[in-house]
Amino acid sequence: MAESTLNGQEFSERLTQIIEANLQNEQFGVTQLVREMKMSHSSVHRAVKNTVGLTISQFICQVRLKKAQDILKQNPATTVSEVAYACGFHSVTYFTKCFSDYYGFSPGEVRKKIADEMKPDGTGGYLKNTRSGAIHALIKDWISHNKQLIFISAGVILLMLLFSTIYYGFIAESFFSKEKIPGADKSVMVLPFKNLSSDADNQYFADGIAEDILNRLSRIKDMRVISKTSSEQFRDITLSAVEISRKLNVNYILEGSVQRENEKIRIHIQFIDAKNDRHLWSENYDRQLTDIFAIQSDIAKNVANELQFVLSPEEKQQIEKIPTKNTEAYNSYLMGRFHWYKRTPDAQLKSIEYFEKAISIDPDYALAYTGLADVILIAIFYSWNSSIENYIEAKKLALKALEIDNNLAEAYAVLGHLLYWYEWDWEGAKNALTTALDLNPKLADTHHYYAQLMNILGEKEEARQHIELAIQLDPYIPIYHIVSGICYYHEGKYQKSIDAYMRGIELDSMMYFTSHRLFFLYYKLGDYFMAAESLRKSLALVPETQLAADEATKIYHEKGIEAVMEWWIELEKSVKHPIHYHIARLYLLLGQTDEALLWLEKGVASRKPPIPRINSDVFLDSLHFEEQFLALIDTMGLTPYHKISRKR
Repeated sequence: MAESTLNGQEFSERLTQIIEANLQNEQFGVTQLVREMKMSHSSVHRAVKNTVGLTISQFICQVRLKKAQDILKQNPATTVSEVAYACGFHSVTYFTKCFSDYYGFSPGEVRKKIADEMKPDGTGGYLKNTRSGAIHALIKDWISHNKQLIFISAGVILLMLLFSTIYYGFIAESFFSKEKIPGADKSVMVLPFKNLSSDADNQYFADGIAEDILNRLSRIKDMRVISKTSSEQFRDITLSAVEISRKLNVNYILEGSVQRENEKIRIHIQFIDAKNDRHLWSENYDRQLTDIFAIQSDIAKNVANELQFVLSPEEKQQIEKIPTKNTEAYNSYLMGRFHWYKRTPDAQLKSIEYFEKAISIDPDYALAYTGLADVILIAIFYSWNSSIENYIEAKKLALKALEIDNNLAEAYAVLGHLLYWYEWDWEGAKNALTTALDLNPKLADTHHYYAQLMNILGEKEEARQHIELAIQLDPYIPIYHIVSGICYYHEGKYQKSIDAYMRGIELDSMMYFTSHRLFFLYYKLGDYFMAAESLRKSLALVPETQLAADEATKIYHEKGIEAVMEWWIELEKSVKHPIHYHIARLYLLLGQTDEALLWLEKGVASRKPPIPRINSDVFLDSLHFEEQFLALIDTMGLTPYHKISRKR
């Protein structure tokens, strides 16, 4: 039977069967479910919404939670960690939150209630006391003890509904009317442009034009522009302007299409008041390819005029800026960025090819040099290529870009990043990054880089401020949430750190590649099972350690967590690019201080990230008065900042 011919109940049952068949696979999500159903994403989304009134991801979570409840009913001796793992949740904290939100009580309360009403059968199992159902009793208990809260909450909700009706009926309409636009939230989202060219491969060109318009709009000081990555989430999702507006709290949407035939282009633009689902204006641009930058400038200025912005001379200059006069170089640059965003080794090689081509065509194309430096940074941090020569080359490229254009925020951001990770030039890095922020305070990567620098220097509050700004500007970038987790654990907020990591991993499961630091967090919280399981997942994503990944949990069950750490140390030493920093922390947890210091010395000698983080790492607190450790801090020029870090 074809999936599309199933009735509502059959459809729901089929979805449930597929989810339950993949229950332990935490990476099984919307994409995999849609693929299994052999239907389009939008068709499945509509069918699930119509059948059960949920989104696809909500339905998957619901099935997992119901299965978790079944496991707890059958055997309350099962730990919460084991239930979470069995049902595909990679975080006990996240599982507990979802369970509590769904049922109104925690899985721990369920275990206790069922255990109280069951007794051992003498064979390692349990006999159920049939006097009452534990779950129903728990719900009744909750209602009984919270009657007053329920009545108060109901009253508050009614008052809020009444207030909302009055407010939105009599105030909101006038507040967001065109006459009142200067007082409204001037937030704009540029949706991915559709490629209407006869050549489907021209999608990169449509994407590049949309991103260029977005970048020009972001130069307007008081305009909030939703990032490309956030906009990208809505490429293949059929939602109305009003629905998108609610999801991202954005007031205006710019959507468009691009048709390119040889040297001629047609761009169709629509500008929408998304809050009120009102079409503001549309326009067709039929031009030659050589006019592309003028078209992009016109569109950005038209948006600014519609929202009644008075552009400063500097803003106007930035909006009208022409990065290159050569359309072939521009075309190559767009291809370079298109591949760069994919974040895979093969795609990065392609992006290098196109950035280099853009530079060879136009040696004065500053953005192309910055793009090439970005590729090298990605290669370094994913350990695809992390030699000293790469750092030197990336710095040369950033400086060359600034030599051509001394007002290029992207180049200052890349330079600052390199100065603190490799050269340990803390003040030079700070100056470069603050310059980038002055030039373009809406560049999310700059806030991300600055947060990392502040975290290293022990300026925890400032680090938190800037990583939150990065996430606010672009909530769909996984690495921002990972860095937020790093900042939290350096603040000693371990649960919040885990939650931030989980958000990053939800956005990109490959983030486990850089997130085996979850092991240390679970260890710190005493959840050794999840520590071993997190290690297994991270090792499984690294080609060099894939075959050994299952050993982590096997050793834990047979010999305990210390045996896992000893095994991991030897495994880490055997790989091509061992992370000295992590080996040192493992030795320290095992009480082997001398070995820990030896491996920190190796890390400092190699200059590989993330070694500068030792300055503010709470896991290394016991070393901060060791003479050998203080010598390493001094070698990196961190002594003044080390004093700051210890005071806080």
